Amino acid sequence: MKKIIPLLFFITLFIFYLNSDSLIIPSTAIRLRIIANSNREEDQNIKKELKNKITPIIDELMSNAHSSKEAISILNDNKHLFQKIIDENHLDASISIGENYFPPKEYLGFNIPDGYYESMVITIGKGLGDNWWCVMYPPLCLIENEKKDNIDYHFLIKDIINKHQS
Repeated sequence: MKKIIPLLFFITLFIFYLNSDSLIIPSTAIRLRIIANSNREEDQNIKKELKNKITPIIDELMSNAHSSKEAISILNDNKHLFQKIIDENHLDASISIGENYFPPKEYLGFNIPDGYYESMVITIGKGLGDNWWCVMYPPLCLIENEKKDNIDYHFLIKDIINKHQS
């Protein structure tokens, strides 16, 4: 049964991709958002460095989650790991786990509505810069390609399906 759920999710995404200009992310999804202090290049680089340091931890932790409730519990139980990275990098940043606001987003031609979503949000400094976000449970990170070209759209889906088939 656990192997079928991700497959059904991807089929649903594909159907919405063909028939809609809105992308529906499941209500049980847990999101991750990292907000830069500003849009200055230095602040955006700090955001990217932080993302690169915490996403391997997120990937490992979420591989143990079997429900969105369990995913939130895992995040809360391991908040100290993220705080340690923030402290080691001497960042003025805050972590919020729970219901957090996400602004509207256009992604791959889809409109993703704004709203309050179960998530972990890391805000660096004043949090006035562009943000990076993904869906960490189920593990479906919506990775933005910096150049907006040469994107291999099936790669992430194939990896997740293969992972859940074993």
